[in-house]
Amino acid sequence: MKYSSYNKAQGMTLIEVLIASLILFIAISAMTFVMRSSLLHEGRLNRAVELGLVAELLKDQITYEYTQQQQTQGQWRFKARNYQWQVSELERKPAQRFISSEGQSDTPESGHIVLYQVRVYIETQETPLLEYRDVYWRF
Repeated sequence: MKYSSYNKAQGMTLIEVLIASLILFIAISAMTFVMRSSLLHEGRLNRAVELGLVAELLKDQITYEYTQQQQTQGQWRFKARNYQWQVSELERKPAQRFISSEGQSDTPESGHIVLYQVRVYIETQETPLLEYRDVYWRF
């Protein structure tokens, strides 16, 4: 009877299984971290895009209502959210048509240049969502 000194091992050893499972765990953890970061950044991007859209649409509406209808506050609804806005006049100066001292000084009143500030709030929040300053010539 002859015994073979060469015993062919079949399957994986315990160390190989542990190392393979550790590598798999690291790969899954890394992919989970990347996916979570991606979702967080996508959420921030969506909020920034929505805020930009609200700002662009609301700025035109507020400018019209303040300059043409002299309203200093109002409400606006967009995507199931209520926004409130307030306008406060910061500075008013008479408009000058001539800068040179040689120009006519007895020109009729040309209106005022008005610097105003706008604050936009979401209906349920105290801090402004958007704040900007603008200027216009009121005749």
